[in-house]
Amino acid sequence: MRKVQIYVEGVQLDLFNDEQINVNSTIQNIADLSKTYSDFSQSFTVPATVNNNKIFHHFYNSEVYKYDQVQLNVNVRKSASIEINLTPFRTGKIQLEKANIKNGKPESYTLTFYGDITSLKDKFGEDMLSDVDLSSLDHTYTGVEVYNRITDDSTDYDVRYPLISSDRNWNFGGGGSNDITITAGRILYNELFPAVKIKKLFEVIATNYGVTFTGTFLSDERFTKCFLWAKNTKSNTFITGAKELDFASVVYAAGSPPNNSGVDLTTNTITYDYLNISPVLFVAPQMFYFVIQTTIVPSDATTDYYIDVHRNGNFSHTVQGVGTNTYQLINDHNSPGLNESIVIEVRAANQINIDSTTNCYWQYVWGGVTANMDEFTITGATQTLTGNLSLGSLVPEMKVTDFFSGVLKMFNLTCYGTIADTYEIETIDTWYALGDVYDITTDTDITSIDVDRVPLYKKISFKYQESKSVLNQAFKALFYREYGNTEESYTYDGGEFSVKLPFENLMGEKFTGTTTQVAYAIDDNLDSYIPKPCLMYMYDKQSTGIEFYNGSGQVTISDYMPFGQDLQINGTTDYSLNFSADRSTFLLTPIYNNLFATYYSTYLLNLYDVQNRLIKVKTQLPISTLTSLKLNDRLVIRDKRYIINEMKSNLTTGEVNFTLLLDFRPVRPIQVIPTNAGANCVDVPVNLLNGAVSATIATTTGGVTITPSTITSSQVVVVCVPANSNTQELIITEDAADYINTENFFRMETEESAPQTITLTVTHTYANGSVNDTSIIIQQP
Repeated sequence: MRKVQIYVEGVQLDLFNDEQINVNSTIQNIADLSKTYSDFSQSFTVPATVNNNKIFHHFYNSEVYKYDQVQLNVNVRKSASIEINLTPFRTGKIQLEKANIKNGKPESYTLTFYGDITSLKDKFGEDMLSDVDLSSLDHTYTGVEVYNRITDDSTDYDVRYPLISSDRNWNFGGGGSNDITITAGRILYNELFPAVKIKKLFEVIATNYGVTFTGTFLSDERFTKCFLWAKNTKSNTFITGAKELDFASVVYAAGSPPNNSGVDLTTNTITYDYLNISPVLFVAPQMFYFVIQTTIVPSDATTDYYIDVHRNGNFSHTVQGVGTNTYQLINDHNSPGLNESIVIEVRAANQINIDSTTNCYWQYVWGGVTANMDEFTITGATQTLTGNLSLGSLVPEMKVTDFFSGVLKMFNLTCYGTIADTYEIETIDTWYALGDVYDITTDTDITSIDVDRVPLYKKISFKYQESKSVLNQAFKALFYREYGNTEESYTYDGGEFSVKLPFENLMGEKFTGTTTQVAYAIDDNLDSYIPKPCLMYMYDKQSTGIEFYNGSGQVTISDYMPFGQDLQINGTTDYSLNFSADRSTFLLTPIYNNLFATYYSTYLLNLYDVQNRLIKVKTQLPISTLTSLKLNDRLVIRDKRYIINEMKSNLTTGEVNFTLLLDFRPVRPIQVIPTNAGANCVDVPVNLLNGAVSATIATTTGGVTITPSTITSSQVVVVCVPANSNTQELIITEDAADYINTENFFRMETEESAPQTITLTVTHTYANGSVNDTSIIIQQP
């Protein structure tokens, strides 16, 4: 007999015996190619038993303010898991929708289950990137430090300074105040805005929200060398990093902490909740306000400082100040539901010391009369606001969820929960390659199968946000589209669809006859502007010859790290952040390993195959199959193989309705990694197949080392290969003046020329002892 178990924060719910619980599951749906989806259920009901009433805090009774000293917030979903016959099926969150009352008594609760990705969006909420604690990325802000982060390729900096002008139109030669090769036009260190690795942003976001992101793509150079430009103002104004007010001691006016407010000196947090007092003559709860006032005493009376108030873990507001002054930071009306925690941070326009005193109290207000009660005074320790660059004050005004989903969309990544608060991130092609194959022919109702045409779009466009940059506008005037955008048209009668990123694609300029590339955040009128969030790759070190003022003197930058759309991996393969094969502004040639070709083309080629069909089938899956099946698994029905577009599971009856697409791609595509001809070490991502518990990596090629050679989770291994002794040698003319070409203009090679191919065999081992082999090829020219 099939029985469903649902747990809410570890406690099992009581269920109706005949309740139908349906869960819809999909990752990437042809209805919207740009979105990553998650599990969700249709609403279902559970009985209002003693057990369930306790879990949901008697929600039907609004007078139950707290239950077991815990307040229920129905606007926050609870962690949940679903099992079928005690076998894990899904994890996620439960949303309490409503309580149902009949004849004056609670009868049931209506609930909805949401999968892990929806839960991740809940964690992000409406938070902005600036709300995330980025202090770990702050660094000493001096001209020397900026210089090092422009020129030094031996240090793996998380924050760099791209050569992007926000004030003037730089020139390379020609003289004048904009010629960056001479003293008159030298680049000032405070002209430049920083850029931060998106890998580090993912890490601090994970820390901030108590989650873990895994996946080998997060260690891929196409991810680790991608930076977000931190610019949200027209010109760069220095502000120190923020520091919490360090609460050293507290004095309570009444001699002891009051019941409804207080301070934690360890976490520097002030808390207060609803003051529920019995109404008497001229006194009622609604006549009270909770007030927080802070006095700042700075060491420099002329330096501006900024007091940031964080409410319940989220940024609330900023109060600007100067000199010794007292500021009212909180004045909250006492109303049911009030339950707040406050953290106060301070930043400044220059390095200063500050002392602080914070007064907190309930204030009674009626008829022009005010009185304070339950007052306590917090004395802060002397703190130094250092001369660090505060990255949090410069990141673009962008929601965390928009940044996160924008990056997923850019690289066509899937994000799915594995265990509680752990999310795997991989490209769509890698994710499908990890899937298993299930033959469900005997579980399928073959008497009723719908075969539909695939509802495809006749045109799919891939777009960045419009750029105001003078270079981008010039490109648009010539080609009637944004630089890096592309459109794919098909001979179909469907509509149009757009994959649009929340980022701007800032176009670069390489000065003629040099390896120096710069970019501009200035418009057609050569005025500074604030761009949309900009992502860019860091290329390998190049030579240049520009003058730079570091705050105390002038130095020449002879080498620098270029930023733009281009990336080179292993010294052989170029990639681009353009969707199109537009001509690279740095390499001056079209780059065919662009975003569309690398991350979208194979999925769309399969989708748009003229033989493809949309198949709808009904199945009755065994519990072992239903609970182990993943959305990247292939399904076989008779002699056809399919990928899952959507599955709808009735957990109570075991009936599963699938929407499937024919699959024409190889199940285990061979990964090819190009590298240079010399002896070198290559980062090789090795991903465990679905269900595998370990893998060993080996090769028959001599002189190759693999570290580590055994893994128990997906990770990057380092493979060191010997030099290719038969590297490419081209045949030249007798006078060595030119190469000899074929009639098709291919250069002729000597017979000794041969690429070296090193095959890695990855043996995946499953819990039952069975194994499965996949291959990875490293190729040297």
